[in-house]
Amino acid sequence: MTAATARLVRAAAGRGVVTAPARVPVELARLRAKVDVGTLTARGWDQVTRVFAPPADDPLFGYHPCEREGCTRAGAYDRALALGLCDQCACGTISGAFGASSRVG
Repeated sequence: MTAATARLVRAAAGRGVVTAPARVPVELARLRAKVDVGTLTARGWDQVTRVFAPPADDPLFGYHPCEREGCTRAGAYDRALALGLCDQCACGTISGAFGASSRVG
């Protein structure tokens, strides 16, 4: 943040109103031009709640949910995926079976 922007924000905050610097609308417009909201919505973006929750089988944003009962995490490492577990559960399973020195990854 530049000194001029900081002064602007402090002055506006003193009045109870915070305004953005003049360049923010330009940057926001550039971002909006690059984001395809229709595709993002189809992949799990909810414009009302402003939450992005893609399905597990999405080819780009998908994940592998842990198959252990009660676990809500997802796995990323190949060994964890092969076991059908999240990284933490796989690490615990591997450590228990082969000793504490084994690591997932």
